[in-house]
Amino acid sequence: MSKFQEEKALLAQRHQLKKTGDRLHDLFDKAEEVSSTSMEQSTEIDKAEVQMTELFDLLGLNKEDVSQVTPSSSILELSQEEKSAATETIGTYDELPQISESVGWKDYQNEVKEYLISHDLQFTPEHEQALLIECRDSVLDAMIKPFGLAKYLFDDKEGGNVTTLHNAEQGIYAKENEKYSQDMRNKQYDYKKSADDYRNRREESKDIFTDEYTGRKIPRFRANVDHIVPLEEFHRKGGFMLGKDQKQAFARDQRNYAITDQSLNKSKNAANFDEFRSTQANGRKIDNKKFYNIDNRRVNPKYKKAKQATDEHRPTTKQKVTYYSTNIAKTGAVEAANMGKQQAIGLVMRELVIALFDEVKDIKNHGYKSGDRDSSFFQVLNKRLTRVAKNVLSKWKKVIESFKDGALSGFLSNMVTTLINMFIKTGKRTVRMIREGIYSLFKAIKLLVHPPKDMTLSQRAHESSKLMAVGITVTAGIALEEAVDQFIGKWTSVFPPLNTIASALSTVIVGIVTGLSTVLIVHLLDKADLFHVHHDNEYEHILNQLETL
Repeated sequence: MSKFQEEKALLAQRHQLKKTGDRLHDLFDKAEEVSSTSMEQSTEIDKAEVQMTELFDLLGLNKEDVSQVTPSSSILELSQEEKSAATETIGTYDELPQISESVGWKDYQNEVKEYLISHDLQFTPEHEQALLIECRDSVLDAMIKPFGLAKYLFDDKEGGNVTTLHNAEQGIYAKENEKYSQDMRNKQYDYKKSADDYRNRREESKDIFTDEYTGRKIPRFRANVDHIVPLEEFHRKGGFMLGKDQKQAFARDQRNYAITDQSLNKSKNAANFDEFRSTQANGRKIDNKKFYNIDNRRVNPKYKKAKQATDEHRPTTKQKVTYYSTNIAKTGAVEAANMGKQQAIGLVMRELVIALFDEVKDIKNHGYKSGDRDSSFFQVLNKRLTRVAKNVLSKWKKVIESFKDGALSGFLSNMVTTLINMFIKTGKRTVRMIREGIYSLFKAIKLLVHPPKDMTLSQRAHESSKLMAVGITVTAGIALEEAVDQFIGKWTSVFPPLNTIASALSTVIVGIVTGLSTVLIVHLLDKADLFHVHHDNEYEHILNQLETL
């Protein structure tokens, strides 16, 4: 017998003791009443004695004890203090174990156990029915929302919806127009006039220039103006955050210019100068510094000034905050709308499927017309569809609530994804995991902070833990989806027609697995009962049943 079962048995025993004490009081009063009347009412005494005998049998006392204590003898001779002490002893709750041993309660415990089992069985079907409904809803939610609608509503990108400095340095941009390209170089980093001016001023004699990296003399046709700190490097390290004028200001800053031979300039391209000098290009055994005879005494002072100029043009903290806040707000609004639609439309679709299945179930059990024999096929169809529509429309408040919750969590998840990508890059599926995880976390926190009326703290904590478990299961399902897609992809090469339903098949498989896993974990949490919610519910249920005895 578990600790909880023992506690329930104790509850039942205490309840029975209380009733026993009440019956003894009644018998004492009845015996006294009979003793004060004429002996012609001796039959009443006999009835009281029979009741007392039954009571002693219930308590497990011997017949000898019963013969010694009857309404017509010992009980009548007891003083008021003795009678009070007797009833108080039987009614004492805290001394139940000692009372049980003294009055032979062991026989009664079997009866208690049977009673508890019978009422446990009354409690369990309700719980199992709720579990089946939860299983159905979880599977439908998984297939419709994160593994169904999400694929069409969201355009998840590697690195999230906002370009961060961390990702840009790896060449990962959220928007195509933020990527550095030749077209961007020509339009937003235009510096031709400034470069021509610099080259003209560096000309030493007719068509002769000094290479500022090597010190060699080079003719005009080989003389290129190089950005010591490359434009692409500047762009990756924050330039993408700036406007066109600020980009051009850097591109035209002549402190970052150097005249060099076109072959060296072409080889250097967009490489960092330090990296370029130490690199062994094209399979050579010597680095570029030695191959091109780069003179560090010439280069280092210019490189230092170029880096100082570059730092002056980099976005300030204020500009970074403005860029991030503006883009988070813009992309967050889109994410909020899409997540709100996912939750609202998903709820409508789930309720529609449930209502339709209920109609199919009714047709199976009662026939298509279901007692409406006089109506035509289309009249019955109209009634059934109207019933389905009314059922779905009756959930309009939940739909609005779902949209609101989805929108808020969508905005938050976009913000969190951006913050994470400031330090590490997230993949497309990771972005989905964050979005679904934040939604579950949001609902859990909302339940804790703004719970429904009359919900206790332990109930809030229990339900919140289940919401968090759902979020974890869904994120695990998203991770599983990649493996399922790969598995199905292998079969599509063997059986090409499968390719047409591959996406839907993946959605169904992952949705079912995720939904069932969700129910299993929720059921385990119910069993664990970390916050004693089911303990309290069952305890209250049994107590209510005892009160009806």
